[in-house]
Amino acid sequence: MIRMAAVSLLFVAGAALADQVTIGTTYPIAEQDALSEIEARVAGVDWNAVLDPENVKWSATEGHRLPRAIEDRQRRFVPWYTTEFDVTDAEGRVIYPRGFQFNVLNHVFLPYRIVVIDPSDATWASEILRPTDMVILTGGDFREVSETLDRSTFILDDKTRRRLGVEAVPSIVTQVRNEFVIEEFLVEEDS
Repeated sequence: MIRMAAVSLLFVAGAALADQVTIGTTYPIAEQDALSEIEARVAGVDWNAVLDPENVKWSATEGHRLPRAIEDRQRRFVPWYTTEFDVTDAEGRVIYPRGFQFNVLNHVFLPYRIVVIDPSDATWASEILRPTDMVILTGGDFREVSETLDRSTFILDDKTRRRLGVEAVPSIVTQVRNEFVIEEFLVEEDS
């Protein structure tokens, strides 16, 4: 018992001395503290100017412009997808070869409508939107439209446009069984 206490005391004493013992030559740190350097740089930036929408030119906000619908019309669209590479299982066997084509909507269900608008359609959209609708803009200031509609908005890119089959604005895309029903509306632009 005494021997165990003595060994424990040696470990505690050794740990305490380890913080105070220096072995070899030491040198002062020449570099500035990284956190201090970051804080100094952040303090020197005018964030209002940096984040001003007039100064922000993100290519992601440019979107994909679409023509305006020239009449009310409804059409159907099947979002076929073609695999771009062989899809294999855990053992490396090909279960879907490159070039295999299938209807995505046979495997997933879109539980909301997608409303695709130009920013000039915000007033029209505010009157027809459901709480669950997703809003996608063809371009413009998504922050301003988000505030107007009191919901998040997203920017349309060409890949999404092709996958949804959208050709004109404003449009509403709804899944019915294994296809999209796309409704296009003739709406006068807000000025």
